Amino acid sequence: MELADELRCEPLALAQAASVVASSTLACRDYRDYFARTRQQMGADPDEVPAAEVTWTLSLGQAESLLPGMPVRLEPATGDVRIEGVLVECGADGRATSCTLVRVNVD
Repeated sequence: MELADELRCEPLALAQAASVVASSTLACRDYRDYFARTRQQMGADPDEVPAAEVTWTLSLGQAESLLPGMPVRLEPATGDVRIEGVLVECGADGRATSCTLVRVNVD
């Protein structure tokens, strides 16, 4: 729950964080610390940096690590956007205990 609180329960941020945790060796607690450090580096006042902006940055970093040598690029979306991810619930030890598919449609 601490990670969800840190992400302010933003659906897009939760989906992106869950994808990174599911595709890496990071525990939820480690991701939360990584998120906090990155958010602090991104702005003078960390509370002014949206959670999804930080998780997007971390997601790109994960994509680059999974695809070494391959360019990772962003293109602006037009029309309807559908975002899918996996919500990972973690136990007290920080390890994943269950996963749930998350879908967000943006019109």
